[in-house]
Amino acid sequence: MRRTSIIIITLLIGVLLIPLLQPTYAKAPEVLFSDAWFGEIDKRMEVAPGDHGVQLVVRLVNAWNKTFRYAEGILYLPEGFTDSVTGDSATRPYTVQSPKAGSYFYLKFLVDIGENVQIGEYMAKLWLKYVFWDEENVKNAYIYIKFRVTGRSELKLSMSPEEINVDEAKDIILKIENTGSARASSMILRINSMTNGLAIISGQGTHIVGDLEPGEFKEIPLKVLAESFLADKLGSIRVSMTYLDSYGQMVEDERILSIKISPLGGIGVVLDTYSKNSILKPSKITDLTIVIANRGTKVAKSVDVSISLPESAYPPITLVSGAMASKIGDLKPGEERELKLKVFVNQLAAGKSFTIPISLSYADDEGRHVVKRFVTITVVEESKRKRLSIYCDEYVRGGLIEEIEVKIKNIAGEDLRDLTLTLTPEVNWVTLLGPTTWHIDSIKNGEERTLKLKMYVPSETSAGSTIGEPFNLRVDVSFEDSAGLVRNEVHELGMYVKGIIDVKLQEISLERLGKDLFLVGRLLNEGTETASYTRVMIIGGDLTSSAVSYLGDLNPNAPLLFNIPIEHIVPSNYRSWMGKSNVSCYVVLNVTYMDSLRNRGSTILKAYVKMPTVEAEAQQSSQLIGVREISIIVVISIVVIVSAVYLLRRRAKAGETA
Repeated sequence: MRRTSIIIITLLIGVLLIPLLQPTYAKAPEVLFSDAWFGEIDKRMEVAPGDHGVQLVVRLVNAWNKTFRYAEGILYLPEGFTDSVTGDSATRPYTVQSPKAGSYFYLKFLVDIGENVQIGEYMAKLWLKYVFWDEENVKNAYIYIKFRVTGRSELKLSMSPEEINVDEAKDIILKIENTGSARASSMILRINSMTNGLAIISGQGTHIVGDLEPGEFKEIPLKVLAESFLADKLGSIRVSMTYLDSYGQMVEDERILSIKISPLGGIGVVLDTYSKNSILKPSKITDLTIVIANRGTKVAKSVDVSISLPESAYPPITLVSGAMASKIGDLKPGEERELKLKVFVNQLAAGKSFTIPISLSYADDEGRHVVKRFVTITVVEESKRKRLSIYCDEYVRGGLIEEIEVKIKNIAGEDLRDLTLTLTPEVNWVTLLGPTTWHIDSIKNGEERTLKLKMYVPSETSAGSTIGEPFNLRVDVSFEDSAGLVRNEVHELGMYVKGIIDVKLQEISLERLGKDLFLVGRLLNEGTETASYTRVMIIGGDLTSSAVSYLGDLNPNAPLLFNIPIEHIVPSNYRSWMGKSNVSCYVVLNVTYMDSLRNRGSTILKAYVKMPTVEAEAQQSSQLIGVREISIIVVISIVVIVSAVYLLRRRAKAGETA
């Protein structure tokens, strides 16, 4: 038996000592590695061999159920990587304060990447020490982390040829090449001219390039035309690029490419044309002014002008008023004449460029001549700005039929006609009562109209409470602008369901516990929303107390009991209450709370409560004392009887024995 006891005791001691003999870093799995990347916490960055001073972000998880006071880490880097400041393979320590239990926390290290480092994954060892918030002991852990050198995509753009002649449609090649070390994925280019008079006749707009591997290139053919007034100048072409980097993040870049326009050359009569307003807006009737100038050294006699607008099934520009052919007489060297036209710009021409051929005939000492010139017109993309501003109330109260106002304001810069609006809730538990489609004959620029409608939102559905839930009200609008075009707009109006907090006093009384007096009551929330952080305090009346009764959440239709110790009673009233029954005192309560949006609210409750009399308390006390005395007497009597019976039996046995 003794041997068995010794064995059991030894085993118990071993079980207790084994955890103490283990090293402290045996609990490393409680701090877990999540991910690591170069860049910032909210943005990852491509890096390549030879980069200096790049930030490596290490994301860890505090898997303990306790918050750390702090955590400090030192990263031991693999070969080819060094700390940007010290040049060592071990980085300087980085400390983060208060990583919460079950949440991510981040360590940051500045790193240099060697020239000989290859693109790929690498592993480093992180030494981490941390202290729990409520402890003093420092714990250590070694954690292996993985990070990746992605390489970097570097895009080079060029054009050939780099010089073109005026008034001549020229084919050029736009070349885009990836000279970096990482792939650029899903690339999209958008090409347009930045110079008035330089038109991209073919190739303007969006081009889907796709993936571009390192060392790979793509060529995009363009056809451009420069007007004569750009002679001996530089034109600019803008190339906007979007692509995905190695992390799948969207990258946006923009490049400006220059192209040289050759000089005109020659002497004598040199007729030139250009437009004063070569950039037009779609769906508008606008003025188009064309200028004819003599850039030469001799007089151009009897100049005739003939303008040809582009022709197609849906012409980009249509003449509204003005002459397409005109005789402007003689033009001296350096002199200019203007031709004014009023044109309508088609909506389908948005985002495109067009050339308007102009035929010029003139006479000089050598006879009659005819030359052709071109004017470039660029139609900008239609603004995405909406022409109407529509807004409404921020919330609707759940469980009630509410009237809301939807306001429509004209911000188009012009009068609009024949407006039709249709409102549709985007969730099935919102109901609009009455008409959902309205018509407005016209609305002037800057004018505001108001629509009133009724809406019902239940406070609860089969899926649960709707209080605090957001929803959208969709507004489909169609109208006619000043050009006679019918336009459509879609607006999303965001709203949320607000609850009702209605705190009532269900019952209240004064209770005496010993010598202490307590105000005891029950609060009821007759609304639809929980009143959070609910507190009750006495702010007036015949009773005073500095105590606050904290109730927490006061849910709808779920009464909560409160009690407040009474510190003082108004002396004059208290003396009059002595010895009297059915006397009431007045009390004013302030109930404070917060709603679901953390807005503070309060309710003032007033009531009369009956004051318990001193005689009743004394009588109750005397009754309690009498019962206690009777109980003691009964117990003593039972003890005496039992003792007497025991003694009698003992004597009887003693007599028989004798």
